[in-house]
Amino acid sequence: MSDAAVDAAIRTALTFWFGIPRGACAVLCALYRANGRPLSVADLAAAAMATPKSIVNYHVHCLRQSLAEEAIDYAPDAGYSLTIAGLAECRHALRRIGEDLRRELREQGVESLALQPGASADEQRGVLAHG
Repeated sequence: MSDAAVDAAIRTALTFWFGIPRGACAVLCALYRANGRPLSVADLAAAAMATPKSIVNYHVHCLRQSLAEEAIDYAPDAGYSLTIAGLAECRHALRRIGEDLRRELREQGVESLALQPGASADEQRGVLAHG
């Protein structure tokens, strides 16, 4: 799966779980993918296609309200990062959503989302649609 597809799946899941707007979720996804490494405001602005001012004044503020206390750290010379607790909170959310989706698919009769070697895209869609 491509990085873009992984990012889209992470953003969708975290948006749903935390109930945050798309821009704030793009920031959260970038922080999550950085795995605790600090990202500058400029890096986060690029990830969210937003202005640096909106990152500080809106998106990070929104995330601080939505995630548990002490989930986001800030170092003036390095930038923002998810703490160990913040990473754990995101992983928990992704794991729970994944489990819920797998359970729902099993109830619908779909055993696996694994692509079948040699199957066309239409055949894959048929497997997903009909189990």
